[in-house]
Amino acid sequence: MALIEEDGSIVDGANTYASLSYVDTFCSDLGLTSWASCSTTAREAAILRGMAYIESLSFKGYKSDADQSLKWPRDGAYDEDGYAIEDDAIPTNLLRAVARAAYEESVSSGTLQATRTGGVKKEKIDVIEIEYFGSSTNSDKIFAAINGYLKGLLADSAFSEVERT
Repeated sequence: MALIEEDGSIVDGANTYASLSYVDTFCSDLGLTSWASCSTTAREAAILRGMAYIESLSFKGYKSDADQSLKWPRDGAYDEDGYAIEDDAIPTNLLRAVARAAYEESVSSGTLQATRTGGVKKEKIDVIEIEYFGSSTNSDKIFAAINGYLKGLLADSAFSEVERT
């Protein structure tokens, strides 16, 4: 499937915020060299898988147009410092999050959409004690890196109610 980039003007059928060239540059700048060794088709597919993760998140504000393909651009959105984001803008940190998500998907397909399971490792009834298998995985670090770029844009962020004028 071809990438159709949303640039803030509400592009019909848009399926990504970050172009292939943007992600190429992002990965190159960070020294994520395995990205360049993937075929164009594989990189585009990784971008779309990364977008599936990004689009599963809840963001501040609301869609600028009810019929737009993606969650951005948005009205009523603010950055982590409380500054308004223009209603026709795609924030730079959102582009970075998509690029990082795409890279992680190129390294391990499906890592951002993985089903996590955990079970009871030990259970003690008297003086109740339950111990679960650890659910901390490498993907926790991946999500932290991506969500770090999204800090302030997500609906549950600390500054979700702050507005600067």
